[in-house]
Amino acid sequence: MIRTPRLARAADVILRHEFLAAWPTAGYEISGPQALAISGGVDSIALAAMCAHYHPPSYRSHIHAFIVDHNLRPTSTREATEVHSFLVEELDMPTRIIPVSVPLGEGGKNLEALARTARFRALGIACRDVGAGALFLAHHADDQVETIVDRLSKSHVLGLSGIDPIGGIPECFGLHGVAGSGDLLPLHRGACNVRYGNAVRGMETGGVRVVRPLLGFEKARLRATCEFFGVRWWEDATNKDQTLTVRNAVRHIYATSAMPKALSKTSILGLGAVKAFQNAQREREVERLFSMCDIRLDVRSGVATVRIPHLQKVVEGGGEGVKAVGMGLLRRLAELVSPLEQAPLKGFDVPFEYVFGSRDAEKKAFTNAGVAFYREDKWHAANSRPPSTPVSDPETDAWHSAWILTREPAPITDVIEISPSTTPSPFTLWDRRFWISVLNPTSSPLRIRVLDEATLRAIRAAIDADALSVRFSDPSIVRDWAASTGRALPRIDAEGGVVRGGLARTLLERLMGRVARGGVRYSLPVLEGEGGVVGLPTLGVGFEGSGEKEGVRWEVRFKDAGCGRECFVGDEGMDGEKNADVVEKKKRRKVEDPERGGQAKAVPKRRERPSNSRTTGAQ
Repeated sequence: MIRTPRLARAADVILRHEFLAAWPTAGYEISGPQALAISGGVDSIALAAMCAHYHPPSYRSHIHAFIVDHNLRPTSTREATEVHSFLVEELDMPTRIIPVSVPLGEGGKNLEALARTARFRALGIACRDVGAGALFLAHHADDQVETIVDRLSKSHVLGLSGIDPIGGIPECFGLHGVAGSGDLLPLHRGACNVRYGNAVRGMETGGVRVVRPLLGFEKARLRATCEFFGVRWWEDATNKDQTLTVRNAVRHIYATSAMPKALSKTSILGLGAVKAFQNAQREREVERLFSMCDIRLDVRSGVATVRIPHLQKVVEGGGEGVKAVGMGLLRRLAELVSPLEQAPLKGFDVPFEYVFGSRDAEKKAFTNAGVAFYREDKWHAANSRPPSTPVSDPETDAWHSAWILTREPAPITDVIEISPSTTPSPFTLWDRRFWISVLNPTSSPLRIRVLDEATLRAIRAAIDADALSVRFSDPSIVRDWAASTGRALPRIDAEGGVVRGGLARTLLERLMGRVARGGVRYSLPVLEGEGGVVGLPTLGVGFEGSGEKEGVRWEVRFKDAGCGRECFVGDEGMDGEKNADVVEKKKRRKVEDPERGGQAKAVPKRRERPSNSRTTGAQ
């Protein structure tokens, strides 16, 4: 513990108006409960002290402080207890100590990386428990310098913007309600009621964001602020060990050496600011272009149909600038259906050439970032069905090309075990694409795994033998069939359509053919028990034929794909054509085309993303 009687100079202290102007950063509005990550060091104690002294009481009442005890040092538990007492007794701040266990040696990671993962996952869960949508961290300008210098030494050009002031919480992928999840964007407006064996209800959004309001202040000012308020802090001796981490080494060099002007803190921070501005410009252009694409995302199968405008017509400038935007757009589109947590931008160099560059039209299909890209004509030819809208249609002359994006045809090993229970299971992320919760009131466990050819053959055989009946959660599947064939409408109960025999087989094949053609169906989950298959959750298909399966329910949500409801194709009608949002999106506004002498042409209408749906990486 360190205390000092020295009075700080007024010029060193972070003043109220400075602090409030930086809270929160990046123009984001933060509301509801908020959380502070407090280590006990001078930076986090300064953050807590300013929250206590500068925020009004009505605001402070929504702030929670969390202290993570890694238990990696002999004194860590004692220090955590002391910090807890200080925050509660001297700052009147609700505080909780979170003990964590660091799995030493796991996955070949070093101790620092393992501790970081354990820390952020614990903090994310704690935020979810109190309903906090924002976690405030005390990174400051000196941390920014160390980060940029570290990345310079590793030739990490794209990372020279430094630490993001706001972004998604790191290390928490797959935690429901923490990382890109917790809120639902329904497939259809007002479609919030859970039905039996519902197909995908919509897309997950929300989660916890990390905010760093102190990046504009040097550590010396944080220390001066603590001294001004007369508060104490705790030093971690490992932070001074220059042999422990690269950051410690950089910190030691700056503290003990006279750096050349080009590597001064001012120069490094200036470099970071320039790179951050350039990155932000590029991302805004990527988002503008993404909003102009014509996208139909079928959240039942994770298949996206995408029409891309001509880059040269909609992006100003040329050369590397256009290429950077094009690569960013392809990554953004891949994120719609990719099973990967992140897709590195540099991996889209060659795909850019396939879609926009010198190899344009040469490559009909390729895979990247866990996604298979197919030119629309190749996709429909391979699956024996003409495209829904021919690429040569006069209305499509605004488009550069049309693509079908699916999960790449790689093995899926995810298995979710569902124990018997009278309450639904927690939402679990299957194949990093579908969040699934199951109510299993039976006496036997269920499990979710990938559908394979053998299982589908068994389902077909059981239906043909009249051993299984099929329940469709969307009654319009049966109604549309009756309307298209002119046949009598089978009985449909209040919860969905239950059919047997040849009709069940016909409707199942029809649904599969429209939603999950070819190999796509073998990337979807199947729910099964000891007695056989129970359902195809994402398709809203349940199988009945065993009393053991009675009462099984499920709910499915697609991952946060970062697009609005107008992109969705779902369970309203056999192929989603009745989705009012999709129909409305097709009504593109007309603009003048100077290359045609003023003749109007169709261009895509820009879309608004759901708020907070996309987040950037965090440090």
